[in-house]
Amino acid sequence: MRPESIRAFKKAVTYSGRGSLYVAELAHAYAVVGRRDDALALLKELTELARKRYVSPYAFALVYTGIGNKDQAFAWLHKAYEERASTLPFLNTNPTLATLRSDSRFYALLQRMNLES
Repeated sequence: MRPESIRAFKKAVTYSGRGSLYVAELAHAYAVVGRRDDALALLKELTELARKRYVSPYAFALVYTGIGNKDQAFAWLHKAYEERASTLPFLNTNPTLATLRSDSRFYALLQRMNLES
């Protein structure tokens, strides 16, 4: 279903006017199917966009999770926590972040948020 996911995220990016969370989800999808260059291009786009308007640190965490850079993913999740990002309550249920769940830092973050199960 990955090709279908990429098509759906492309539409979401278009229909949202290149909304940063949709761009991040598309970048993540590209990364997990091996389209690293496409993912990095979207990461660059998010970085440039963040110079002009707010981009949630959570968006960057999604991209870094996809490309397999857990240290950067957790650094951005920490920033999202500090900002009280509205997406964090879904941290434990978002399948995009599944690869982080085996890391003790993930559960430490859930504990700080009082979301541990």
